[in-house]
Amino acid sequence: MEKELELTIEGYLLWQTLDSLPENEQRFIRLIIGYGASGLISDDDYSFLLQYLMTKDKELYEAREKIKRLS
Repeated sequence: MEKELELTIEGYLLWQTLDSLPENEQRFIRLIIGYGASGLISDDDYSFLLQYLMTKDKELYEAREKIKRLS
C-alpha cells in the first residue's frame, strides 16, 4: 500500500507540472504516465520521467522569475 501512495503522489506532481509544458510534450507524458500506471514501463523509467519533469519545472520557474525581474 505504501508504494501505491508514493506513486500517487508522484503522479500528482507530474500532472501539476504538465500544465506548464507545450501540448505535444503533455501528450507524450500522459502516455508515459498511462504506461507506468498499467505496469508497462519500469520503475526506473518512471523515475527518469519524474526527474525530467522536475528539471523542466525548475527551468520554467526560473525563466518566469527572470521575466518578472526584467519587467
